Amino acid sequence: PLAPPGMKILIHERTDDRGPYDPHGIDGWYLGPSMKHYRCHRVWAISTCSERISDTVTWIPHGISMPTSSTTDIIIAAAQDLTKALKQSTAA
Repeated sequence: PLAPPGMKILIHERTDDRGPYDPHGIDGWYLGPSMKHYRCHRVWAISTCSERISDTVTWIPHGISMPTSSTTDIIIAAAQDLTKALKQSTAA
């Protein structure tokens, strides 16, 4: 998945790169997709202050829902669209 650069993420650390009781992930920032690697991401690891390529990341704001319009907003927008369409059809 694509995400905006600068999004906070959790970078998965492979078992080869960490000890048996070390944390499985480290904090980082998403930089963008890695164009040279299949299904990988360019990320910035905060703990090492370096860029790396990771194939497994967790997006931190995963629980944020997209804002939606209320029923009143939808009705007002539909009425404005209808009024505009009627004015254009009578002018022609």
